[in-house]
Order: sequence, then C-alpha cells, then structure tokens
Amino acid sequence: MDDIQKFLNSLSPYIRRAWDARMPVDWEIPLRFIYDYEICFIKAGTVNVWAEDTLYEGRAGDVFFFVPGQLHSIRSVGSERVWQPHIHFDFFFDEYSEGLEVPIKMPHPNEHMRRNVFNDYPSLKIPTKTTFSNPYEADELISRIIAECAGLDPLKAIRCKSLLFDLLYLLLSRRFAPSGGAGEKDKMMELVNKANRFIQQNCDKPLSMREVSDYVGYSPNYFAQVYKKIVGLSPVDYHAQLRIEKAKNYILMTNLSMSDIAEELGFDSLYSFSRYFKRAEGVSPLEFRTATNNKYK
Repeated sequence: MDDIQKFLNSLSPYIRRAWDARMPVDWEIPLRFIYDYEICFIKAGTVNVWAEDTLYEGRAGDVFFFVPGQLHSIRSVGSERVWQPHIHFDFFFDEYSEGLEVPIKMPHPNEHMRRNVFNDYPSLKIPTKTTFSNPYEADELISRIIAECAGLDPLKAIRCKSLLFDLLYLLLSRRFAPSGGAGEKDKMMELVNKANRFIQQNCDKPLSMREVSDYVGYSPNYFAQVYKKIVGLSPVDYHAQLRIEKAKNYILMTNLSMSDIAEELGFDSLYSFSRYFKRAEGVSPLEFRTATNNKYK
C-alpha cells in the first residue's frame, strides 16, 4: 500500500461547523486565514474571492476550498444576496478539534493550527475553486451535511462523516480526471463509474478491455488511458483485483473446493485459476487457505 492510500485509509474527518448562510448585500469577509479546512458552496449570488495571489469570481454552483493558514478574502458582487452554505472541518479529530475557533477577521497565531495535509500529498490537493457543470450532487451533499449536523440523532457524527467523505470524494476525484473543461471531466467520471459497475457485475468471469470499452462506447486505447488517469490502474487490472478479492472470500469464508471456486469465478480449469491466483498473491489458493487457517488457530 502506497503512502497516499495509507493516508486516505487513516482519515477520520470531524465537522466543526456547518451553516446555511444567506448574506446581506455588500457582504464581505476581510483578509484572514483560518485554522482548519473550509468548503464554501456558492448557491446564489456572485462573489470575488482573493486567495493565493489570485482573484476568483464565484457564481452559483462553484465550490471554494480553503486550507489552514491560507490568506483569503470574500466579497459579494452586485445586488443579489449571496447564499453560501459552508462547512469547517478537520481531516483528523484530536483533543483540540471541538474548541478550535473559526475566525471572522484576521486571527492571532494559534498553536492549534491544523496541519495542511496537501503539503505532504500535493497530488491530492483540491483546487481553491471548483466549477461543476452540474452542481446538484455537491449542493445535495452540503445541504444534507448541514441538516444532519443540526439534528438530534445521537449517531449523527457517523452520518456526517459519511456524507463528508462523499463530498471529499466528489472534489478529489476531479484531480484524477482527464484535462479539459468541467463538463468533459464530469462526462468522463460518469463513463468510469459506468465501466466500474459493469466490471463489478462481471468479476466472476474473464473480461477483456474490448468488452469494457464497447460497453461504454469508446475505443479501447482511448478509454484505457482515461480510466487509468482517473482510477490509477487499467480496467483489466481493476477486474483482476476484484476477481482475486472474490477468490479470497471464497477461500476463507466457505468450504468450497478449489475446483468449485475456479468454476464460480469462470476459470476453465483449476490449473488456470491456480496460476492466476499465484501470479497475483505469490502463493497458490490452497497455500493461501492453509496459511491463513494456521495463522488463526
């Protein structure tokens, strides 16, 4: 497992504040920094956002993402009131998370400044501004997070974390989308998700790149490049990964013979299944079952 995967697996985000804010005309947040992370969704109105020596214009459907210590200011533009639901959160909960201040003006230096994780993992860095061609999903997730945080459900922390993970995935996944306009990126993500569903439904039999690309309606070479840029591996490798995981489940969770497992997964013989499994795991299916059983005796 590489460092990025270890980092993603270790995440336990904590939502500090979630507000559905409708601001007056001529609203402004002067130059400041914050101690934590903020996701700000422009639901109505227009804003000018200055951050990282860049001036951004934000309109309905845009998402702004601010990191700890990042100098920024926000100012409404025009006569329409700005509607800007926003969320302050940590990537990791600690003893200072609950009491950390969310400053409106320029704060004093604070020893509890959150660590900017994107300094360690720049390939994951979420842009300051993200524009969605169809902002419905981001809008829905943010609205649900705000509603859940305001509720009285004793299990709301779990639900809020789950929804925030969905929102972070929506923002992070665009980092791995192919170059092009926002509409093109959204289209490619839809194709990848469509391909993944097809691969998942067919992990109990052989599957070629041609079959996957025909299903989504693109040439094999082009779609393989797009898919690998977004997912990090080829469709065939993803299929193989799912097939091996399914094999492991059969081996460890059932009493099926190796021949029966090979048949369940669509292999034409026990020999071909054993070769396939050993190439991926370094041991035969039988050796894997024996070693695991001995480990937990």
